[in-house]
Amino acid sequence: MDVTGHARNGRLALGWVAGAEPIAGGESGVSRTAPSRTLLLVFAAAVRACWPDRSESLYPGTAAKETEVLAAVAALGPLTASAADGGVPGERHHKGALRRLYDCGLLEPTGPDCRHVRLGPMVALWSETETNALRAVYDQLPLPPPEEASGTS
Repeated sequence: MDVTGHARNGRLALGWVAGAEPIAGGESGVSRTAPSRTLLLVFAAAVRACWPDRSESLYPGTAAKETEVLAAVAALGPLTASAADGGVPGERHHKGALRRLYDCGLLEPTGPDCRHVRLGPMVALWSETETNALRAVYDQLPLPPPEEASGTS
């Protein structure tokens, strides 16, 4: 994975359809690394926040506050055994995951202060089969605590 800046020169794939994996290594220019648990959970929280009604089309969804996405991930508790996983260090990791997701086009910062998030153009490329698979697990996607979801913080 090579993700560089908001120019979206790099791409990040969270997984491949069976049999469609590119050949990695050598001169192929492809390297495989598994996405971190933090990255996956931040993305899951963003999808839930930006897609409030699973009966609607996934893309483009709606804009959600970054704080809502981060609160949903924080509500899950520590994601690893690391002492740096909670509090301010944990929030930095979660914000870093948002930036990586912006850089690869899965999410987009939006709003006048870029403190909101939308689903990115890479999500628009998902097939109906992939979207239906996500609908099936929609209730398992992270939600922010009630006070954050109501906008009181």
